[in-house]
Amino acid sequence: MSNTIDGEVPLPDFYQVLGIDEGAPGEVVERAYWQFVNNWRVDGSSSKHSSATLEDANEAYRVLVSPDLRGEYDEMLANGEIGGGSQEDGEAPEPPLKVLSRLHPPGRAAKTNGKSGRRLFPNLSILGLLKPSYWKLNLLLFSALCVSYIVVSSRKLLSQTDEALVFGGAVLAVLLLLALAREIERGRLQGSLARSQERNATLFEHSNDAIWALDLDGRFTTINPAGLQMLGYTSEELLGMSIGEIVQGTHLDTVGELMERGSKGEPSTNVNLELFTRTGRSVAVGLNTNPLRDKGQLTGMLWFVTDESGRKRFQQELTHLASRDSLTGLFNRRRFEEELNLEIGRSRRGEYSSAVLFLDLDHFKDVNDVLGHAAGDELLTHFSELLLSQVRETDVVARLGGDEFTVILPHTDIAGAREFGEKLLDAIGRQELNVNGQAMPMTASIGIARIPEDGRTQEELLSSADMAMYQAKEAGRNRVCDYGGELDLHGLVEKRLEWRRRIAEAVAHDLLILHAQPILDLNNGGISNYELLLRMPAADGAVYEAAQFISHAERFGMMRPIDRWVVRNGIKLAARFGDGRHRDVVFEINISGHSFNDDQLPVIIANELVASRVDPKKIVFEVTESAAISNLERANRFISDVKRIGCGFALDDFGVGFSSLHQLKNLDVDYLKIDGAFIRNLPHDTVDQHLVKAIVEVSRALGKATIAEFVGDGQTLNLLRKFGVDFAQGYHIGKPADIATFLAQAA
Repeated sequence: MSNTIDGEVPLPDFYQVLGIDEGAPGEVVERAYWQFVNNWRVDGSSSKHSSATLEDANEAYRVLVSPDLRGEYDEMLANGEIGGGSQEDGEAPEPPLKVLSRLHPPGRAAKTNGKSGRRLFPNLSILGLLKPSYWKLNLLLFSALCVSYIVVSSRKLLSQTDEALVFGGAVLAVLLLLALAREIERGRLQGSLARSQERNATLFEHSNDAIWALDLDGRFTTINPAGLQMLGYTSEELLGMSIGEIVQGTHLDTVGELMERGSKGEPSTNVNLELFTRTGRSVAVGLNTNPLRDKGQLTGMLWFVTDESGRKRFQQELTHLASRDSLTGLFNRRRFEEELNLEIGRSRRGEYSSAVLFLDLDHFKDVNDVLGHAAGDELLTHFSELLLSQVRETDVVARLGGDEFTVILPHTDIAGAREFGEKLLDAIGRQELNVNGQAMPMTASIGIARIPEDGRTQEELLSSADMAMYQAKEAGRNRVCDYGGELDLHGLVEKRLEWRRRIAEAVAHDLLILHAQPILDLNNGGISNYELLLRMPAADGAVYEAAQFISHAERFGMMRPIDRWVVRNGIKLAARFGDGRHRDVVFEINISGHSFNDDQLPVIIANELVASRVDPKKIVFEVTESAAISNLERANRFISDVKRIGCGFALDDFGVGFSSLHQLKNLDVDYLKIDGAFIRNLPHDTVDQHLVKAIVEVSRALGKATIAEFVGDGQTLNLLRKFGVDFAQGYHIGKPADIATFLAQAA
C-alpha cells in the first residue's frame, strides 16, 4: 500500500515519526506517541505535510465519532482531562488508553448527554477494538477523536497549543492508519500464505495420488507417501534416482518429451505411462506435470500421478463382461456374432471353408423346471466345460442363452463338421451329471450350416443352423443334421409358420375347444370335480391335444391370450351348473406358468365370476408343479390373489420335482395331483407305492387333498383307496369328452 495521500503527497512513516522500531511493544509505542503529542502541544511544531494532512484527516475521520459525545468530550478537554496535566505542574501525561477508557469504559454504555445506550464509535466498537491488545487501533481512535473535535467545535474552545495537539494527533492518526492498513494486508497475505502452505502440506501428505518433484535432470527430489507406496521404495532409496530408471522402455521417449517441456516451464496433461515398482511389477499411471519454481527461478517439475491399474482392470472386466456369458465364461451372443461376421468375411475372400454349429441340450427345460435352476446352471456349466475340451484353440464357442450353444469351426468343410458333431455327441453321451445324488444323462441336438454357402450374413447363417438343429430334434433328438443334404428347409419353415398361423387363428376366431374329464371322489364314490382340458381343431377335422401345440404357442409368445381364453370359457361353463344336483360340481381349469406374469388375470377372473354369477368355490385353477417351483415368488403371489377371490388351487404333475416336498410348505394350494408316472404301474411297483403313501401322508399333514392321475384299472383304484388318496382321475373313471357330450352325460 502506498504511503501517500491520493498518491501525491508523501507521508513519513508512523514509526519513524515516533522514533521507534516497527516491532516495538505496545507500551513503548504508547509512551512514544504521547511524548510526540505533548511535544507538539508545547512547541507548536509543524510540518510541511501539516495542512494537507489535517484536511485529509478531518475528512477521513469525520464519520468515526458520534456527535452525541461532543458535550462530554468538550467538558473533558476544557477541564484538561485529555492530555493530562501541564508540563509546568510536573505531572506525567495521562495515557490515551486511560482517557478513552474513562470516556467509554469497555463493557459499559457511553454517557451521552445523560443518556445511555450508544457506544463510542458505534461502527467499530462492536469488533472489540477497545481491548488493550488492540493498542494501535486505540491510538488511532484517540487521534481521530481529537480530529473530530475540530469538525464539531469549529476551534471555539481550542488554544493554539490545543490546536497543535489536535493537529499532531491527526498527523499520527493518518500515519497510523496507513501503517495499520499495511500490517493488516501483510497479515492477511501471511495468513493466507500460511493457510495455503498448510493445505498444500496436508494434500501432499494425505493425497491418494502420488506427487513427486523432479529436478531438471529428471531426478527425484521430493515424493509423498502415496508415491512411495505406489512404487514400493523408501524415500532414501528413491531420492536422487532418475525417473528413467522406473519407466518401461517403450515409454522413455514420452518421458523425454515431458522433461523437454518441463525445462521450458511448460505443463503437460493427460499423459499415460507404464512404471516399474521396486518388485518389478508394472503399474499403469496417468499424470499431469507443472513447472516448479523457487523465487521465480525454474528448478524442476512437479508430477501428479494417478494409479490407473485399478481403472484399467475395471475396464478389462467390463470388456470381458460385455463379451462373455456370466455363467459359463463362454462368448455371449454379441461377441459370437462379431466373430461370425469376421469368419464370413474371410470365407468370402476365398481363404478357406468354415462351418457353424448350433447345439441345443435335449430336455433341458424339464431338468430346469423339475430339479430347479441351480441344477440347470450346473448342467450348463458342465456342458460348457465338456464343449471346450472338444474344440481346437482356433474354434469359437459361445452360449447364446438358455441351453443354446454355437461353435465356429474355421478351416472345416461339411464332412469335417459332421465328424466333429458326431464326436461331440459321443462325448456328451459318455457323460453323466450327478445332481444331489441323482444321475442325469445328457444328450444334445446339433445343426450345421456352411459358411458362406448357407448364409451371406450372420443372421442367415444362425437361422440356417437353428433350422438344422430343429430338424435333428424332430428326427428324434441326440443327432446331427446339416442345413443342406437331408434337411427339408422349405418343409421345416412351412411347418413352423403353419403352427403359428393355426394357433393365432384359433385364438382370434374363438376356435379353441374345452373337453371335460370326470374326477372321482374316493370317499363317497361320486363324481364331484371335472378337469377342463384344452384342445384345438385340426385342418382334417381331428383335434389336437394341448401337448401337441402348447410348446409352439410358448415359442411364439402366445400363451397369455390362450390362458385368458381358457379362464373366461371355463367360468362360463361353470355358470351352466349352478342349480340342481350339479350345484356342488367343481371345475378345474388349467393355466400355464406364464399366467404368473399376467397381473391382469386375477382381475379378469374376478370380473368373470361376477358377470357369470359363479360361486368362486366352484373353480379350482391348476398349474404344473414344475412351473410353480421354478417361479416360486410369482407363483405364491398369483395363488394368493386367486385364493383371496375365493377360488381353489391345485398343483398338477406333483411328485416329479426333486425339491417339491421341501417347497410344498411354501405353496398355499388345496390339491396335489399325483403325477401319472407313479400311478400307471402302481400295482406292480413297490417303490411307486411307497412314494404315493409318502405323498398322501405329507399332504394330510399340510391339510391338502390328493388326486391321482392316469388311473387305468380297478386294481390301481383299490390301492389308491387303501393308501388314503382322496380323488382319482383317468380313463378307468372316464375319458375326456367335448362339451356337448359332457353336458348330455351330466344332464
